[in-house]
Amino acid sequence: MLARRVNRRTAFCLFFAIPTFFIFSWNSFCGLHFAPFSQRCEGCFNSEGKRENEPANETGEAELEKTENKGRTFELKTTLITNTTCSQHYFLLILVSSAPSNFQRRRDIRRTWGVDTALAPRWKTVFLVAQSRAKETTESLSREHSSYRDLLQGDYIDHYWNQTLKIQMGFEWAVRYCNFTFLLKMDDDTFVHTKRLISVLSTFSSEQLYLGMLWEKPLVKRGKEKWTISYEEYNKTLYPDFCPGFGFVLTFDVVNTFVDLFDDVPLFRFDDVYVGMLAERAGVNGTFHPGFRQYPSPPQVPCSVDETVFVWHDITGDCLLKLFEDTF
Repeated sequence: MLARRVNRRTAFCLFFAIPTFFIFSWNSFCGLHFAPFSQRCEGCFNSEGKRENEPANETGEAELEKTENKGRTFELKTTLITNTTCSQHYFLLILVSSAPSNFQRRRDIRRTWGVDTALAPRWKTVFLVAQSRAKETTESLSREHSSYRDLLQGDYIDHYWNQTLKIQMGFEWAVRYCNFTFLLKMDDDTFVHTKRLISVLSTFSSEQLYLGMLWEKPLVKRGKEKWTISYEEYNKTLYPDFCPGFGFVLTFDVVNTFVDLFDDVPLFRFDDVYVGMLAERAGVNGTFHPGFRQYPSPPQVPCSVDETVFVWHDITGDCLLKLFEDTF
């Protein structure tokens, strides 16, 4: 009887052990491996703006990360690794794309227009940053976030042609972890007259808004310059309408729809064009407003107040501080 029990137990173990051994041996033989997400994603576009080959799972897509928020379990679609939540509803949520090493720009924004000091703040500013290969920068980012708690990070290495990943993770964080009416996506070299912007937005509908310095049916550029692209990457003559990435506004419902479309609209090297592609797929029409300006940098243009502008590109350092002192 004892021998029979031993034989049954041995057969049971072999039944599970042999297939397991075969699977791991086959993976080793074929060279299969499952890399961490950061290894899969750090080269979505290389230094020339070309898409790298990325390991994938059986469906060809990066595996989705599960997270929890207020008792709900859902799957993240993007590289987002920050789960900080908003403490209240904001009329305006501001997402600032920033390179990891741009500490001074972020500091200046916090010192000026970025923080609403009212007892009931109407706007909140957070910074979208990725990972850095430099150990010193990574350590400084950790200290910065500990001090201000306003950094949203993605699990990929920062690169200029990976700005679309920042768009994606920022939008997903906004709809997953924050409550807002309007969202301003902008770059860290831009000055914002937040009070004037809020006053203007109060005149617009809180639904189906995509607002900025709209470019209608812009021509696709070919060649070898910075903003050119190959036929292999995009084979049409015109881009969809889009607002330049230095600053544009979306309502909550539009951001939420865009996040739902991430699986359907492939990544594109130019982040602002990508947002235009999302808008086209969602059936959202862009709206032009003259308050968004791309002036040449000072000193080509005097650093002085323009009452008609509330989002002004290419303003940093002393000029940003001066405009803030003159307008707030």
